[in-house]
Amino acid sequence: MRPKVTVYITCKNYGKFVKEAVESVFSQIFTDWELIIFDDGSQDDSWKIIKKLKNVFPKKTNVIRNKETLGLRNCANKALEIAKGEYFIRLDADDYFDESALLVMSSYLDKNKDIALVYSNYYYVDEEGNNLGIQKRKKIGQETKVIDIPAHGASTMVRKRILKSVGGYDIDYKSQDGHELWLNLIGKYKFSNIATPLFSYRQHDGSMSQDFDSLLRSRRAIKKSLMSKREGPVNLRVIAIIPARNTFKGMENICLEKVNGKALIDYSIEGAINSTIIDKVMVTSDDTRVIKHCKKHFPSIITKLRSMKLSDRNTTFSEIVLNALEDLESGESFYPDIIAMLNVHTPLRIVSDIDEAINNLILYDTDSVASVYENENLVLIHGEYGLKPLKEGALEKLFPEKEKLYIHNSAINIMWRDVLDSNSIFGKMIGHVIMPENRSMIVKNKKMLKIFEPILKDLTHESKKK
Repeated sequence: MRPKVTVYITCKNYGKFVKEAVESVFSQIFTDWELIIFDDGSQDDSWKIIKKLKNVFPKKTNVIRNKETLGLRNCANKALEIAKGEYFIRLDADDYFDESALLVMSSYLDKNKDIALVYSNYYYVDEEGNNLGIQKRKKIGQETKVIDIPAHGASTMVRKRILKSVGGYDIDYKSQDGHELWLNLIGKYKFSNIATPLFSYRQHDGSMSQDFDSLLRSRRAIKKSLMSKREGPVNLRVIAIIPARNTFKGMENICLEKVNGKALIDYSIEGAINSTIIDKVMVTSDDTRVIKHCKKHFPSIITKLRSMKLSDRNTTFSEIVLNALEDLESGESFYPDIIAMLNVHTPLRIVSDIDEAINNLILYDTDSVASVYENENLVLIHGEYGLKPLKEGALEKLFPEKEKLYIHNSAINIMWRDVLDSNSIFGKMIGHVIMPENRSMIVKNKKMLKIFEPILKDLTHESKKK
């Protein structure tokens, strides 16, 4: 008889955790499930434990041993191929379900036929399973209309037919299968979420989520791949506009100050030129020296000497961009669909930051995208009893979505041309692209340039290696 839900677990060297994960499936209130467990080339006692666990529910449990490691995505696709269930869900070998997880999520999909996938809140636990707090997600359609924060892949139940219709998971990537699933289905199907925490997400040194930079790289690669599949005979036109005010008091000629032998502005121009998405680059400045520098060193870009009135402290970004667009659209006859505004004072921004921001604008269908970093510091405000954390979970270093603080680093602002008006560059629906905090520094005075030199040297070295 066909089970309603297929659960799969991939285990590699998680012998100390896998028993708890598997038993959390066995103890479900909802009993119409099948379980597929992969030992993915473990070198510890995982396989011995898994074989023994199969005996508890031998008819409902399928165990597979990979002598060599195939990786999470290969195992996911293999599970998808042999799955009998109508619904499909992953459980990581170091995590575990609440006893009502399958009942609540499968019932939700049964009652809401228009929903492709559903996910829940979850508990954070430490290596020993002690509760650290709850990850609370905004309710889609009620608390948020911008769904640019994907669900955790291991707490997401999806209709199997829909996952198979998009071809399963791309095996070119090692992680972030949940991120890929989200992006593959967004705009085509409806998503929903459940406020109840239904599984426990273990935090430990071996957890894949600990490597933040690796996660960012995987997400960016997935987005780039998905965007390439959308390309056709007609593509969006993208302009990078670099406002280069060079007459700040106390920072005169900052745009042309040398950093590792190059003018500060060169880092922004080169980032835009090296983007595979941006079609044209335009520098708008209040100083003829900047214009001459750009014409000499970057003859292919467009330059505009703007009025000093636009260097007034009350001038808005939208006024500067609209002024640049007047020349671009009338003089150059180039009518962009998307505008990427890049800040000269954030030279640690790299090409992949820019490209991901543009991809996010399109993939998540927002009006604009701003570059941010996640604030991991303890921010205090004054309350009734003196100082208190702005984020309730900050004292325990937990950052539920409802409490997360995102700091706009001013490095990148992406917007649709149709959204831009004289009052705002952002529009109503504002998405985001995450940059690491260590690359979000802003040049606030000339003395700071010395700090940027070794970091920029390392970034240049890394980009050459790639």
